[in-house]
Amino acid sequence: MEILLYPDPKLRVPGEDVKKITNEFLAKTAEMFRLMYEARGLGLAATQVGWPVRAFVLNLAAEPPTDQNGGQETICINPRIVGESGRCNEEEGCLSFPGVRGNVVRSDKVKLEYYDEKGRSTVIEESGLPAIAIQHEMDHLDGRLFISRMTLASKLKVASKLKELEAQFAGEV
Repeated sequence: MEILLYPDPKLRVPGEDVKKITNEFLAKTAEMFRLMYEARGLGLAATQVGWPVRAFVLNLAAEPPTDQNGGQETICINPRIVGESGRCNEEEGCLSFPGVRGNVVRSDKVKLEYYDEKGRSTVIEESGLPAIAIQHEMDHLDGRLFISRMTLASKLKVASKLKELEAQFAGEV
């Protein structure tokens, strides 16, 4: 398992609902956490590793949880945003877009329903960075990339870097 890089077409494939939480499913999410930490990310969607299911992992500490960092690993299965409010315009990056950062307008607060790794229905309300991370990962599950939400100024700023990533991808195929 590896993190797919833009412009891999698999990044635009929406995830399918998870039907059953198995040991194999949990092993894959554990591998996703490993990849996310290795890349120093906050979240990783299953679709970013070529696994087309509606699940993402999240830990805002960007490293395995310890008493010191206060990090918490969260697995969100079949998540749905059921409420949102406010607006924010913050800089984002993405593990599938190395070296690309830009401002994205999103909701400042979200209410998320999902199933956890034990199959329990869970509802959380988040604002600020957690809300941004949730929306970013939800976009991945829908086959949408953060560059499509960037402000025009940010899109212009990253255009040459995107062309560079496209050229690198074309050379690998």
